[in-house]
Amino acid sequence: ALVAGRIVLREGEVAHQGSAGAPPGTSITVQGLFQRQPARLKFMRPPSSEAGQIATVVTQYALAYPEVRFELRADGKTVLQTPGNGDLRDAAAAVYGVDLAAELLPVEGQQGATTVAGLIGSPAVPRATRNYISLFVNRRWIKHRSLTYAVVEAYQGMLPAGRYPVAIIEVRMPPDEVDVNVHPTKAEVRFRDERAVFAAVQRAVRTTLSARAPVPEFEAGSWPLEAGGPTLEGRRSAQASLLPPMSSLEPRTSSIEHGAPELPVTNGLPLLRPVGQVGGTYVIAEGPDGMYLVDQHAAHERVLYERFLVQQREHVREAQPLLQPAPIELTASQRALLEAFGQELDATGLGVEPFGDGAVLVREVPPSMAGRDVSRSVAELLDLLAREDGPKEEPAHRVAASLACHASVRAGQAMSEEEQRELLRLLESTEHPRTCPHGRPTMIHLSADALARQFRRR
Repeated sequence: ALVAGRIVLREGEVAHQGSAGAPPGTSITVQGLFQRQPARLKFMRPPSSEAGQIATVVTQYALAYPEVRFELRADGKTVLQTPGNGDLRDAAAAVYGVDLAAELLPVEGQQGATTVAGLIGSPAVPRATRNYISLFVNRRWIKHRSLTYAVVEAYQGMLPAGRYPVAIIEVRMPPDEVDVNVHPTKAEVRFRDERAVFAAVQRAVRTTLSARAPVPEFEAGSWPLEAGGPTLEGRRSAQASLLPPMSSLEPRTSSIEHGAPELPVTNGLPLLRPVGQVGGTYVIAEGPDGMYLVDQHAAHERVLYERFLVQQREHVREAQPLLQPAPIELTASQRALLEAFGQELDATGLGVEPFGDGAVLVREVPPSMAGRDVSRSVAELLDLLAREDGPKEEPAHRVAASLACHASVRAGQAMSEEEQRELLRLLESTEHPRTCPHGRPTMIHLSADALARQFRRR
């Protein structure tokens, strides 16, 4: 009978080598990493973050090799297990959940010696980040900005702004057409004809979407003007609930005597009076020194961000119990994020508990999530936490910024005059009203002098 080989390494040296009985396959166990290198160990991220990085790598290769059964265990718990039956959809179900895998569409295409194959999500299942786009070249997992853009560009006009597709794309091509030795970790590659590969990927994805993407079903009460947007009832609910959560900040109000001119408030932002809205995205406001265009999403982000920070700092937990707890399937990376930021998320009112392998049970949500699709909201919140396109932040700030981005009023959402006024009043009460938590400006200013010059009055 065949036997397995067993090798034990300690501090870079072979401590034991021999044979052992084992089932088919390869098992790798890591313990006491960098135990003898305290300087290196000092710069390691928290165990939960490192586990998330490992889960990401294993997840990608589980998708690249669906015929291989992958099992990832951390701290005695199985966080990922694929069937290894050769079906990419089944591997995707193990990674992303059965519901999402059922929505994936097969992709096939060929251009010369280059073939493109895989699965892509229909426009009905967008995601908040590009992290769900997996690219493989000759079964090597790569990160390639151009090919990622090719996938996203193929969905042009099909996804709402700020939403990205799910895609598992493998490119097969002759080895001499691709250079894999351009990056120390071989995570990036260079193609002999990048434009041709770009075109092949984009054409294959677009062809599948044109031929097989389902037509969105119209449901009673749906809102037809915003693809993938909230239902009409949800939109009304969001507008109706906009004022109470923001009002709970208890911002300071300005006392203005009758006939007295408006004066700037102490944070340097002048008192603003709303006069309208442009494109359902920007609030037009009049100030003592000209006109202001306020980005309603960025402004509301700033308001909610500071509110969540105050709640965490003062240990004020606001939670909305669910009438019926919601079970949610999470990816291995999402579970790692949930564990890494569990304390901060709980402080904002998100109450979850384990619910079997790969799932959690949501019992409470922050008031800002009330009335929304719980499964989608929690998944999107965790996806936003996964973004690492900015400087590293303290967990409390990162959670507050992600939750504020998710919960704030969206671009394209109509606001009443009262809501516009309330938003401006709350923005005036914040400590840093000029930017959102991610550094984008909340407003631009057109001075009275500039207006006069544009109309040739001066």
